[in-house]
Amino acid sequence: MNTSKFLSMITSSSLFFPSIGKLRASDPFEGGAGLVNYLLLSADWNLLPEEGKNYFRNDEKFYNLFRLGQLKGYSADSSYLSETIFVNCWHASEYESDAMWRVYSELSEGIAIVTDIDRMKNAIVDKNHFVYIGFVDYIDQRVEKIDDSHYLKKVMWKRQEFSHEKEVRLVTVNMDNIDFYGHETEPNIKDKNRNFVTVDVDLNCLIEAIIFNPRSETWYRKAIIKTIEAVGFSWAVMPSIFEETPLSPTAMIQQLRERHSL
Repeated sequence: MNTSKFLSMITSSSLFFPSIGKLRASDPFEGGAGLVNYLLLSADWNLLPEEGKNYFRNDEKFYNLFRLGQLKGYSADSSYLSETIFVNCWHASEYESDAMWRVYSELSEGIAIVTDIDRMKNAIVDKNHFVYIGFVDYIDQRVEKIDDSHYLKKVMWKRQEFSHEKEVRLVTVNMDNIDFYGHETEPNIKDKNRNFVTVDVDLNCLIEAIIFNPRSETWYRKAIIKTIEAVGFSWAVMPSIFEETPLSPTAMIQQLRERHSL
């Protein structure tokens, strides 16, 4: 994450959840139905023979017509999601990603947080927000039906072009009398026109370690560590894999010998 978001998190002991409406500025498909779902709403897709389905899928003219209709359709059908659903996004991987560093942090600044699902679950201490945690599904919405049986499922998919994000989402809602585990009910929006909420967390429980942007300078790292200590926290700092340098053949052989006690 970038520096300002990290500082906001540690000084408030909370996570920032932007609304689906805010996320639609960068991806207009957020929280929507896919093309196949729209076809099922506008016509009985199951009655179409396979060649007819392929016609709609492959013909650019008709695809564009349905695509425009689909965009209008989900905006009308799911418009309330933009001001009632809020998400906090994480990258799920055992390894660092150079692409994620470049996209989600400044050129020579930024911090990655090391955590896991159990830490996330146990870290939520906010009594005013129930938080759902799940993995995002990446699909081709032009040919695959999206599971829209529950309103939460509508925000747990993205187009396959975003699959590099390997996203885990924390989701909360801004509704009264809503059942997270039941079927969708008529929304009763508590506070309209909000584009974010914050959820209180136990940061010591959430954060196992931090990793600095491998392109960051020493002065920046010292400043961040001093700020962390000033607000009463202390976390392990893991070196970035991108800071490693190639070993000479002799050094590699020696490392292998030490590793295998040869």
